[in-house]
Amino acid sequence: EAVFHHNNLGVAHLERHHYQDAENEFEKVVAAVPAWAEGHVNLGVARLSLHDSAGALQEFQRALEISPRHPYAHYGAGLVYKQDGNSSQALEQFKQVLEVDPGDPDTQYNLGLLYARDGNDAEAVAALRKALEVQPTNISARFRLASSLLSLGQKEEEEKEMARFM
Repeated sequence: EAVFHHNNLGVAHLERHHYQDAENEFEKVVAAVPAWAEGHVNLGVARLSLHDSAGALQEFQRALEISPRHPYAHYGAGLVYKQDGNSSQALEQFKQVLEVDPGDPDTQYNLGLLYARDGNDAEAVAALRKALEVQPTNISARFRLASSLLSLGQKEEEEKEMARFM
C-alpha cells in the first residue's frame, strides 16, 4: 500500500513539474518493489525530465528487462536515443512501441521527425500522416509533413498542408 502511495505522489509531482520530488518518490517505489516495470518507467520519466539521459535510459532498460514489450519503456528509451542523436536506436525503440500499439500518434510523430532528420522524407510523410490521422490538430506534425512533402518535390501537397497549418 505504501508503494502505491509513493507512486501516486510521484505521478502527482510529475504532473506539477516537480521532477526532483517525483524522482525521490519513484526511487522509493523501485527500492520497495524492484521487479515492478512501471516503477522503473516512472523513475525514467522523472530522470528524463531532469535532463538525466543516462539515468533515464538505465531505468527504461531495467523496465524492459522485467517486461520486454513494455511500450512506455520502449518509448522512453526512444526519446533518450533521439535526444542523444542516436537515430538508429531511437527508430528501433519506436518500432517496438508500434508492435504493441500501432496507432500511437506520438510514436508515429517521433518516427516522422527521425526519418525527416535522416533525409528519408518518404518514410517521414507516411509516419506523419499516420500521426495526423489520430491527432489532426498536431500543428508540429502538419508543419513537418509539409516540409517533407516539399523536400520530395510535392509542391501541391505541401501547399495543401500549409493551408491547413495556417
